[in-house]
Amino acid sequence: MKHLYRLLLIVILLPCFSLTCVYAKDGIDHNKDLERVLFGGRAGTSQKEAAKVLEAAAYLTIDQFKGDGQSKLDLLNDELNKQFPKLSEFDIPSTENSHHREFTHQGWDSKHRKIKRNKNLGVDKDWPEKWEMRKKILQDTVEGVFDFNWWNEIPLIGNLLPEYGKQCDSLCALIYYTHLLGDHQETTNLQQYNYLMPLGGTIRGNDIINELIYHCEVLFQNENSINIGFSMFEGELKRINSKCFFLGKVDTEDKIENNKEYATRVLVQHFLSRNADTVNYR
Repeated sequence: MKHLYRLLLIVILLPCFSLTCVYAKDGIDHNKDLERVLFGGRAGTSQKEAAKVLEAAAYLTIDQFKGDGQSKLDLLNDELNKQFPKLSEFDIPSTENSHHREFTHQGWDSKHRKIKRNKNLGVDKDWPEKWEMRKKILQDTVEGVFDFNWWNEIPLIGNLLPEYGKQCDSLCALIYYTHLLGDHQETTNLQQYNYLMPLGGTIRGNDIINELIYHCEVLFQNENSINIGFSMFEGELKRINSKCFFLGKVDTEDKIENNKEYATRVLVQHFLSRNADTVNYR
């Protein structure tokens, strides 16, 4: 994992190679984003196999709804030799008054969650438990691919230590927020925007930019060699965050376009001045 931390400096910086994006991102586009940020466009055969596993887990965590995703769940069970929850245990049922983004696109940590409850439908009655299952799917997959928690293999002692380390959780969060940034980049109307966690500019910091800064700090805490690069990255994100603050509430089409521009700037920041290293994985 010696190159992992340098790579993670751009893990949320460039899922795309251009400064503009005018098309809606489907699963294929989100997968391309993930492969580019993890492998820098130079993925070999074994790395592409690892990417398929990560992409399946990301889909089940973030975009799965109305019974879809069984083939992806089967892939995880086969490749990681681990029994994940049944699809019905974490599935989001489809109703005319709900959208999966309302549940899964509100933030990696539950403290940011603001689900619009509909007491008549009861769709979100057991949502906190389902979200923890979904998070665990991505955490187990990231751990299986990158082997953050080496202590789990130590007899007796391993069982007494945390199941996931902070760095494992933060890498999951960066994968999660990379997806949300891509959705911000393609959002074209207010209804779509209202289903997303804000990009930035919130008074309490409950937004994507502040979350990125926090999780990058966790990932880079032991990497003195990139402190300067991270400081530059953090400074630029804070400047974009200020623009989001002065933009105010996103409630017009013009503000939607501004928001898309700011999301793209976060995605592409620093990419042209850096070459992606290859992630080492188990």
